[in-house]
Amino acid sequence: MDANVTRGNLKNLITDKPAPITVALAQKSDADGLFKLMDANVTRGNLKNLITDKPAPITVALAQKSDADGLFKLMDANVTRGNLKNLITDKPAPITVALAQKSDADGLFKLMDANVTRGNLKNLITDKPAPITVALA
Repeated sequence: MDANVTRGNLKNLITDKPAPITVALAQKSDADGLFKLMDANVTRGNLKNLITDKPAPITVALAQKSDADGLFKLMDANVTRGNLKNLITDKPAPITVALAQKSDADGLFKLMDANVTRGNLKNLITDKPAPITVALA
């Protein structure tokens, strides 16, 4: 690839120290605008955020505000900060939690002459083998 490999390059592969790009970026101001990407200025801080392990700015900003605030309407439903946080945080969906609190045997409605229970609905949204698979195994 037309690049000279030095002893220093090889030593960097086997010694535990920060990558040169990390060290070089740490010496400069994070606010410096480096280039434009789709009409937005990209700064050193933006690039450092890509290679360092810390919460995304949107996560930090959302954590500082009330979850109940209505932000906008989507198909006649108010979308709150809590709804947006649920999209980016790893926790069970509210419908899963609500279904887990009730009896699985309750008949909810009829579908083509069959009673549909909470257990049937939970099987649709939880990750486990289908009953026919278990029976065949």
